Amino acid sequence: SAASDCRGRSCRFNLRTCQGGDDHGVNCASDAECTGNLTAVPSVSGVGLDPVETCADGADEPSCLAQQRLVPAFCNTLDPFRLLGAATISHVRLGGYDYLFAANFWDGLRREVDSVLYDFDATTDLLAFRQALPAVGAKVWKSFEMGGHDFIAVLSYLGASTVYRWDSVGRMVDLGSAVVVNASGAVDVEHWAMPYLDANGTEIETFHYLAVASSNPDGTTLSSIYRITADDSYPRTATLVHTLPVARARAVLHFIQGGASYLVLALNSTLPSLLFSVSAPD
Repeated sequence: SAASDCRGRSCRFNLRTCQGGDDHGVNCASDAECTGNLTAVPSVSGVGLDPVETCADGADEPSCLAQQRLVPAFCNTLDPFRLLGAATISHVRLGGYDYLFAANFWDGLRREVDSVLYDFDATTDLLAFRQALPAVGAKVWKSFEMGGHDFIAVLSYLGASTVYRWDSVGRMVDLGSAVVVNASGAVDVEHWAMPYLDANGTEIETFHYLAVASSNPDGTTLSSIYRITADDSYPRTATLVHTLPVARARAVLHFIQGGASYLVLALNSTLPSLLFSVSAPD
């Protein structure tokens, strides 16, 4: 069946479709595959044309009618930002550069949708696509630091969540460095570091943890805590150290109060949020 008018972009994620004419909404590879005409008016930005279905009932109806024209139907370009069905969009600054991370959850047809990384130039307000990452039902990205190196966690609701090395030279996620976090129904994540002290109060080493808030419709998936290790700038292991008696979690937050370390989990229900104290090791 014909797809809805998508204002010059694709009606279906990562697929080109005919805009206007007899084949409106049909997948295509070139303008030659799209027959008929499209009613259009000059774009409000002054660049290009905007497709319109009708000029009726609008405050600018006279102007619209005066400017509308028939143009050949065309095969649209793909959305350069590859953004559709995003669960979250987050900002991070790494190595003096600004980035936006988008966790694409669902494209309207499937949840096997790449999540995306963008460059953001604050001096020009320009945003540019940089990298796509495979995920299934992605919910959130999280950047964190271990041993002077940056890492990226991509949390997936329906598939495996993953920790990656951040390539500071190439300024992108190193897809070949993936370490799997086997957490089901992941919806949020929090990182924190804790020093492990001996009896004299001397730090032996620093442990790094990820708390994963999990949820599913029947409330059987529990939240969990993983200890993360790295070898230089490469993630090595994600070891489950605790399963928390928390189902249908919505968000997780770590904080320090009075020198003590705590986790709070907000629930996706009428029940109150839960507070836990945490200590190292594990």
